[in-house]
Amino acid sequence: EKYNLDDFEFSENYLFFWDKLEKANLFLEAMIETAGRDIDDREVQTLLDNPVPDGGWWNYVVALIEKYGTVPKEIMPETRNSSSTGRMNRQLNRIARSFATRIRKGYADGEDVDELRKEKMDMLKKIYRLLVIHLGPPPEEFTWRVENRDEEIFEKEYTPVSFYREAVETELGEYVNIMDHPAHSYERLYRIRYCRNMPDVKDMEFINLPVYRLKEFARSALLNEEPVWFAADVGKANDTDNGILSSRAYDYESLIGSCPGMNKSERVLFGESIPGHAMVLIGMDIGKNDSIRKWLVENSWGSDAGNDGLWTMYDEWFDKYVFSVIVHRRHIPGDILDILETEPGMLPVWDPMRKAFQ
Repeated sequence: EKYNLDDFEFSENYLFFWDKLEKANLFLEAMIETAGRDIDDREVQTLLDNPVPDGGWWNYVVALIEKYGTVPKEIMPETRNSSSTGRMNRQLNRIARSFATRIRKGYADGEDVDELRKEKMDMLKKIYRLLVIHLGPPPEEFTWRVENRDEEIFEKEYTPVSFYREAVETELGEYVNIMDHPAHSYERLYRIRYCRNMPDVKDMEFINLPVYRLKEFARSALLNEEPVWFAADVGKANDTDNGILSSRAYDYESLIGSCPGMNKSERVLFGESIPGHAMVLIGMDIGKNDSIRKWLVENSWGSDAGNDGLWTMYDEWFDKYVFSVIVHRRHIPGDILDILETEPGMLPVWDPMRKAFQ
């Protein structure tokens, strides 16, 4: 709308490039920090499990955009390896683990932290080169030239940060992570160790509230015509052919018999359910009694999936499988925002909510 264009998309590949490099840096820093621990230490083993993963939470995106900005998709388009990351990730993780062995050997041989960090910079140069081979070089500056609906040509020079500031004009830090993590006490602030993608930013924090509060804040945002980012266990009760999210979509019990039921907290703690995918709420079906019956969801799997890329989420599915919503501060009452000023409870690196997007 701002530039009177028929179509526009940001480059996912641009942010993906920097996300991978920053995660590699975070992993190597973590290996330096933990170099004196036993290799069987649980935190070390958790970090080694997937050193440079694809996934990430909302705070990862905020950190990337604030540091690197954004670019239009045509400036850094998709590549084969940005769209299908398996082979690249295997190479990245193998190299990262080999660097971890070098760091731990150096520490055991008496190298100090400064020496290890100098070596880390050489390691990151090699990872940068690998990323350029797979994803292409990220631009430091670019010329954006487009034709609008009125057949007028717009052309201007940008850096990625200046483009974001002009095109979006949104302070992402004003959005708050509200989570239903039923394994922990509600109305508390929590922080998850190493739940970030950069060494020099804060670990992810969230206000833990019952799921009905997540609905309350999401509803307020949607009524204000604001889409809502949310994280859910999309692998459960998902009719991908028709775009339906409902625990009644499939009747397994009639075929194979029932099994003991688990509540949401038990499903999280015992590895049955984690929020491994993010989507966007864009609408609601409100009934006569003012209750929400269904939610309209926009997914990122393309128009061939679901109902032309959209899903209908039944409200009961929200209760069971939605774990987090990101909403602007304006939709959150003051007493809830006050929780952000309290001392967070620290959750370990192996907490299911960190594992979810690894």
